Parts: sequence; structure tokens; C-alpha cells
Amino acid sequence: MTLAAVQVASHHAWYRSFASAGSEIATFGSAQAILTTARPERSLLNAVAYEDPRDVPLDELDAFFEPVEAWCVWVQPGHDELAQVCEARGMTVDGTPMLMAAEMAEVDLAPRDVPAEIAGGTWNDMGVINDAAYGLPEEHFAPVMRRLSTEAYRLAVARRDGSGLACAGVLIDGANAEVVFVATLPDARRQGLAAECMRAALRAAAKDGCTTTTLEATSAGEPVYAGMGYRSFGRYRMMEARRSGDPRVANRAGSL
Repeated sequence: MTLAAVQVASHHAWYRSFASAGSEIATFGSAQAILTTARPERSLLNAVAYEDPRDVPLDELDAFFEPVEAWCVWVQPGHDELAQVCEARGMTVDGTPMLMAAEMAEVDLAPRDVPAEIAGGTWNDMGVINDAAYGLPEEHFAPVMRRLSTEAYRLAVARRDGSGLACAGVLIDGANAEVVFVATLPDARRQGLAAECMRAALRAAAKDGCTTTTLEATSAGEPVYAGMGYRSFGRYRMMEARRSGDPRVANRAGSL
């Protein structure tokens, strides 16, 4: 399996982990859909990942997502025809995260000295930091994250004077470590805190036998991860369908 294929598979696994938080997981053709009615306005948590771009039944998916205001299809790099079909239905691009991956041995995991304590974290820590870091309302994404199982996850949080400043998580999917929920509070940025949280979680995953690591990154995060040893394999297109005229909220609480 190529590194890009490993990332796609672990992306599916990341979404399946939300079943522990009460999300509904269903399959339509080659498409795996996650429905999170607790956050009906966020297409990140009402989303589709797939295996075969020719087997993504959009009519069935639209009916499945009827209870929510917005949903999206994560169109994989190079799958232009599926993106065009989505566009023809009025779906729009809501994000273009970069698919990135590396052999674990290629990633620089050496500890750095940073102005904070790096230690294990809880989903409560992760939720509070992610909501604040991405300008979301208080208690927006955090209530969903608190319900996630810690099974297969390795979490790390940077704290100073007892306060959480940055965080990162890793989902262990077989021999792969998928990096998720990377975030830093605005006042604590440019201190290397999130990167050090990420290294700590990846070192734990390596001890658990992971030999590869993957993530999705924004354009801002991509050079940071490239500097750590990750390679870019093309951008996803998050093709979003939105039923209402409600203002959008920041849509990616993940590897930013």
C-alpha cells in the first residue's frame, strides 16, 4: 500500500472513531458516511470518505444527511470527475487540506526545549484548546470530543502554570499513526508547542509499533510538517452541500 493510500485508510478510521461519541456511521456503495446531529451545521462532522470515486451515490448520501444543515465529501487528490459531479449539484469547495505522509523513521521526533510542560492529555483538554484555537464558540466542538473513546489514541498537551496552551493527538490505525486535533491558542503560537506535542504523541505511537504516519494539513501547516519529514501527495477538496444560509464556521479542527 502506498503512503497516500495509508493516509486515506486512516482517514476513514478516524471518522469511524466518532461512533464512540454518538455519531452514526453508514455505508453507501464505497462511501463511508458519518452523521453527527449534535453539530448539524458543521460539515467536518457530517462527512463522506470513500474508496472508489465512481461509487459515491450522492442522492442516497443527501437523503442520509437530511437531518443536518451541511455535509461534505472528501474528494481525494486527482479525482476531478467526482469533484465536477459535486459542483454540478451546487456543492462548493469548503477546504483543501494537503494529504501528507511519511515513514516514521523519516520524521524528526527528537525532543525540543519549549517554554511549557508536555504531557499526556484528556479529551476535555483537547476540546477546549481546539475550540479556542480555531475561533469557535465555547463548547462548540468540545462536547463531541469529550465523548470520544481514548482507545487507540495518544494525546499530548502543552501546559504552562497548569493551563493548556497547545495539543496534538494521534490515532493508531494498525501500523500507522494518523495525526489529528493539532491546535495552539493564539497567544501561545510560534513557540513550537503544538509541534512538540505532536512529536510526543508520535514517539508514543512508535513505541506501540507504528511505522508510518499521516495527516491532512492546511497551507499554513504544510511547511511545518514538511520540515519534520512529511511529504505532500496532493490536496483533498472538501465539497460541501449546505441547506441553509447560516454563516459558516471554521471547518477544520484537525491537523492545521
